[in-house]
Amino acid sequence: MRKLRICMLTTFYPPYHTGGCGIHVYQLSNLLAQQGHQVEVVHCLDSYSIKRKTKQRGKYEKHTNLKVHRIESGVGRIAPALTYLTSYPLLVGKKIKRILEKGFDVIHYHNISLFGGLAALSFGEAVK
Repeated sequence: MRKLRICMLTTFYPPYHTGGCGIHVYQLSNLLAQQGHQVEVVHCLDSYSIKRKTKQRGKYEKHTNLKVHRIESGVGRIAPALTYLTSYPLLVGKKIKRILEKGFDVIHYHNISLFGGLAALSFGEAVK
């Protein structure tokens, strides 16, 4: 089996998550990494601050083939609100593009309405 470079673009990821979506991405990413794939997760700390004030509890260990990028805009809740309203990551789009242009084989999207919006579907050249 050929090993792939996979990027997961998601709004929430442990320990900065609000429920099932973040856990789903966490488990899927680690399982793919265990199979030998190189996985990078890109998620949004600003969006988490809209939902919660403190970090979730629990241990979230990651496989050595897994890298996590936590993106912040520097302006907090304004960035995800603008993304939601415009469907374009106005304040973090360059950061997302820089990561997605690293030559992935697959980009997998999860709940991106607050982080990336529909515009993020056009970022990167990988299979989506």
